[in-house]
Amino acid sequence: MSKLKELIFLFFRFFVSYGLMLFLYQNYLNEYNIKQNTVDPYTKQLSIQVSLLLDAIGMENSLVYFEKEKGVGFVLLNSGRCIGYLNEGCNVVSIMIIFIAFALAFYSSFFKTASYILFGLVFLYLANVIRILLLNIVLYQFSNYSEIAHDIVFPVIIYGSVVLLWIGWIVFAHSDKYKLK
Repeated sequence: MSKLKELIFLFFRFFVSYGLMLFLYQNYLNEYNIKQNTVDPYTKQLSIQVSLLLDAIGMENSLVYFEKEKGVGFVLLNSGRCIGYLNEGCNVVSIMIIFIAFALAFYSSFFKTASYILFGLVFLYLANVIRILLLNIVLYQFSNYSEIAHDIVFPVIIYGSVVLLWIGWIVFAHSDKYKLK
């Protein structure tokens, strides 16, 4: 296959898989955000896990569901104040979709591709849980750094993780094809 056809096919696989997954995810969100006016189950489960981790490190908290913002808030019991809340944008699913589309665009064998996607999703989920946990600690204990932490530092963690996964995918799946010279 010529290099141009290969490149066109790569972009085609990326955009088709990305578009399809984004369409399905948007329909999933609409089911909860529009029809039921509530937080989707995935975001709710993520907030429960972060809440349990906050409890485990001694930051007693309770979860409060904010219907207006469609988010889940973490209220620290010892201070009674809401230190932060999660909404759909915090759950990293849209980032996971981009990661999957990239892996599918550079498809290798079924087993290699599927196993790397599974590994990447677990990695991104765990990185996100840790990211949200640390962000809540910063929001509570170092609130004067909350804006830079939320807007710059912690997004770099998740986007940097995706870039590392992409590089890893090229090296893992296509090391014979893309040799560094």
